[in-house]
Amino acid sequence: MNQLDHETIPVEEDFQDSEIDLRQVFFTILKYKWSILALAITVSVLTSMWAYSLVDIYRGTSSLLIEAEESKIVSIEEVYGLSTDSWEYYETQLQILKSRALASKVFDALNLEKHAEFLPSTKPESRLPSFNIMGTIKKWIKNLLPDKLPGEDKPPVPMDANTRKNILVGGLMGGLDIELLRDTQIITISYDSEYPDLAASVPNALAEAYINSFLDADLEKTQQATRWITGRTGELRKKFEESERQLQAFIEAENMVDVESVNSLATKELGTLSSGLVEVRRQRSEAEALYQQVKSIKDGNSLEQLESLPAVLNHPLISSSYSSRAQAQRKVSELSKRYGPKHPKMIAVTAELKTTETDLRKQIENIAQSVAKDYEIARAKESHLSQAMNKTKNQVRDSSKMSYKLAALQREVETNRQLYEVFLTRFKETAATSDLQPVNARIIDLAIEPLSPYKPNRKRYVQIALMLSLMAGIGLALLIEYLDNTFKNSGTLEEKLKLPVLGVLPKLKNWGKDRNAMHLFIKDSTSGFAESVRTIRTGIMLSNIDIEQKVIVVTSSVPGEGKSLVSSNLAAAVAQMKKTLLIDADMRKPVVAPSYHLGKEAKGLSELVSMSAELSECIHKTDIELLDVLPSGKLPPNPLELLASNRFKLVIDTLKKHYEYIIIDSAPVVAVSDPRVLARIADGVVFVVKADATSHQLAKKGVKKLLELHAHIVGTVLNQVSPSKKSKYGDYDSNYYSYYGYSE
Repeated sequence: MNQLDHETIPVEEDFQDSEIDLRQVFFTILKYKWSILALAITVSVLTSMWAYSLVDIYRGTSSLLIEAEESKIVSIEEVYGLSTDSWEYYETQLQILKSRALASKVFDALNLEKHAEFLPSTKPESRLPSFNIMGTIKKWIKNLLPDKLPGEDKPPVPMDANTRKNILVGGLMGGLDIELLRDTQIITISYDSEYPDLAASVPNALAEAYINSFLDADLEKTQQATRWITGRTGELRKKFEESERQLQAFIEAENMVDVESVNSLATKELGTLSSGLVEVRRQRSEAEALYQQVKSIKDGNSLEQLESLPAVLNHPLISSSYSSRAQAQRKVSELSKRYGPKHPKMIAVTAELKTTETDLRKQIENIAQSVAKDYEIARAKESHLSQAMNKTKNQVRDSSKMSYKLAALQREVETNRQLYEVFLTRFKETAATSDLQPVNARIIDLAIEPLSPYKPNRKRYVQIALMLSLMAGIGLALLIEYLDNTFKNSGTLEEKLKLPVLGVLPKLKNWGKDRNAMHLFIKDSTSGFAESVRTIRTGIMLSNIDIEQKVIVVTSSVPGEGKSLVSSNLAAAVAQMKKTLLIDADMRKPVVAPSYHLGKEAKGLSELVSMSAELSECIHKTDIELLDVLPSGKLPPNPLELLASNRFKLVIDTLKKHYEYIIIDSAPVVAVSDPRVLARIADGVVFVVKADATSHQLAKKGVKKLLELHAHIVGTVLNQVSPSKKSKYGDYDSNYYSYYGYSE
């Protein structure tokens, strides 16, 4: 089949394009150009009328340089310490300039209460000028309302002078525009007024008022600081004197002469005692150890062990006794070689040996007794030094306490003295510079009386109105075009339905009522309409050369799309080449019979299918040689059952033997189910869509119903295309009509 592989097309689809077609946007604007221009001109004229009804407003501007303020008062960190080189400082000065207090001073200085701009008799109801038409509407609404509403019987409360002044000062502030220029220390002061003189005088007066207010505030600040420094200096002086008295009283009460020398001697003595105590404790420890050894040996009565102690062996007396005993032992040893034990010499040296041993034993016992005495002496010495050291420690501790208290009193005296001297110095400096009043601002440019109004910029207003109205008109045109989801050209039809477009038929005047339109192909065979029909005929014949398509059903989504117009003229076009039969299968609203001047009693399809008439009685000849017509005949009670019957299929099969092409004019596919039955026996279906009328969703729904039955849709026909409208879109369809000399 020479056809696209049709898919079921969803009825609900977002019909917005994923890409913006700039060419289509251009032709949309071109299409609505007169409406857009009309809107732009209307808005521009109204804006011009409104702009020229506005009151001229003049602007005067003065410039003020804000400089860093030099401090001349106490720096802890200044009595009123705001850093004058920070952004916050300049923002603060800006807010001061915008304050109501300064505005009130300017109001009084210029005596604006008597100026014409602030007099109710010479001022409109509002500073904002209003359009005359709007004022007229307001007056008209006001006249419709009663003079007094319920609850308004009470007389109005009279406005006091302060309230009236606050309102006028608020109006003055509303006309001011004060700005801090970026990355500078300059503040511009502007004022808008209907009076040029006032536009110049207000900024200058505000700048002077700011400078004067700063001087007044600085003077007050200096005076307050002076008073505070004076009082604070007196307090510090009293505190300094009191701390000195307390220090002197403490020295006298403690009899302190030279605290540092006393502390030094006590500390040195404590060090000496500490060193001596360490040495004594070492000696006592050694004596105690020796004493314990001697005591344990004496308790065991072991003289030999006692002799072996180092303290005994190394004692001088013991050494002499050891020598005497050794000599006696040597003598005994020598004489014993020559004499016997009873020899007088042997007896004498033996007695001498015993004597030396006895002396040695006594010496050892004496040494043991001296160890105990040494231990007791060491203990007594240790105790004495420990007591002396504790006493010295207490003396040092007491001396340190007095030193700490003395140092604290001395520090307090020094601190009070320094503070007093600082405040005394600053007090003298403040008193010496109290008459010097530095200014933190100076006027750079004074405002001059403007010669031309600052606003309204009427030309600018009209230009903006023209630009915005053109943009609004273009936007509205694009919105209307966007919301219009009908088919405008063959490209959109093919894109949305995914079906080939067989042809595009131009719009005909009164085609629905003029029956001659059914035969326009024959009556005006050289027209663009006739050429479009030929294009449709060619498309059908060439859609699939290999398969003979003898039965063609022509249908549409809903009534009024021109399917009968297409089927009648298509049949006439095919009949120029092939023997053709036109069948009117729209049994609910048949139009073929009247267009071919057949009466209501003319027999047709219903009689042929119901076998109440012969084929020759139902087939009607036309003025075209190869074209016959089979009207719908008498309307049956249920056309769907008639078309779905087997007899109808047999009739079609019979007719196919006598005709090369059969064109069937069917009912709309969305309205009834007849076309779906016809599509099952047809070789091809032609789907007609009316331009600028049928929505995308409705056409898709009709195609979907046909595709659900696997109908072979040969293609679509876009009917009733206006060449003049299409030319606004730059479509090829309009060029096609122009080429063939067709116009609407």
